[in-house]
Amino acid sequence: MCFLVYLACYATKSLLSVNLPFMIRDGYDSVAIGLMSSVYFLSYGAGQLVVGFIGDKIKLKYMLLSGLAVAGSACFAFAVIGNIAVKTVAWGVCGFGLSFLYAPLVKSVSDYLEGKQAETCMVLLNFASILGSSVAGIFGAFGNWKVSTVVFASLLVFLAVATFVVNIVFGKKFPVLQEKKVEEAPMPMKEFVRYWLRNGAIAFILISAIQGIGKNTITFWTPTYISDYLGFKPEIASIIFSVMTLISALNQIVAILLYHFMKDKIERVIRFSFTLSTICFVLMIPIKNVYANLVLLLVATSGYSWAATMLWTFYCRLFKNVHRVAFVVGSLDFISYMFSAISSLLFSQAIIKIGWTNLIIVWAVLMGAGVLSSLFYRTKSPNCQDSKSVDNDNVRI
Repeated sequence: MCFLVYLACYATKSLLSVNLPFMIRDGYDSVAIGLMSSVYFLSYGAGQLVVGFIGDKIKLKYMLLSGLAVAGSACFAFAVIGNIAVKTVAWGVCGFGLSFLYAPLVKSVSDYLEGKQAETCMVLLNFASILGSSVAGIFGAFGNWKVSTVVFASLLVFLAVATFVVNIVFGKKFPVLQEKKVEEAPMPMKEFVRYWLRNGAIAFILISAIQGIGKNTITFWTPTYISDYLGFKPEIASIIFSVMTLISALNQIVAILLYHFMKDKIERVIRFSFTLSTICFVLMIPIKNVYANLVLLLVATSGYSWAATMLWTFYCRLFKNVHRVAFVVGSLDFISYMFSAISSLLFSQAIIKIGWTNLIIVWAVLMGAGVLSSLFYRTKSPNCQDSKSVDNDNVRI
């Protein structure tokens, strides 16, 4: 059920990106759609901040029920109401509802699973997000953005009820879920802030912002880049986007392999990943062959995806023993989406004012900043799975 929830979450989240070329063809302004995207990111980020404070205290079934129900209702309003202002608000409310899902899911994995089991579960969750984007792209290929939006709105509402029922049934059927509840209270907030600052907070705030711009904003404009800059028809661009997201399903596995190959050093993988993204974005400028350009784009987006894996799969789970996983996930996701909101609006204007070539240069510079950010972090202990390993000396700036 968690897999389906996160798949539906990312499919819905990707709808505006996939539908963007069709909405422009129907007369919607690209800047107005960019504003919708920014409002979504702002509300999603604000929701993550709220979840950071309440996600460690409220049960998963209530978080999923409320988040999915709100998101589904708002998504339906976005599809059926024609007013631009109402659409913008509805898309923002949808983002706020969807923000209630990820941090509780990661907390649930951290509470009940350890080691390879936790890694496997995080791989599946991230695969669900990639598959969700691909599913959205497939729906986008049909060209009717209103119908696809209504379909996913209905799916969200259905999952809201289904997950609540499944959680109740399985919670009673498997007592082990009750036995493994966390008894200790989260570390007091003032004490935890000092603890977090000693354990990589500044470095990962910067990394979160940069990977968020890549994962959310650059990915958002990818279908438009393929259709506008590379010259493919919107329907073909949607199919290409779906294929690219399906291929990128391997990114989570590749990132974990890189992590173990680089001796379980988070910062090494991040440094390598952002460096590769920087090089590929730079090469996209002189290489005009559309297929070679697409390959470079795929590798560039894979790079910052690997960096994101280090953040969400390994770093955030380091704080399990102080029971602040949801807070760290929520706070970093808040930073990620705040920068995504700002960059989405700026990118929509940049396409018109400076053109795609200069925008690609901006993307390359951002990835280079990610490389520099990784220099502020070093790992002393590689054991991210064992909660007892997290102490003041494990991860330090």
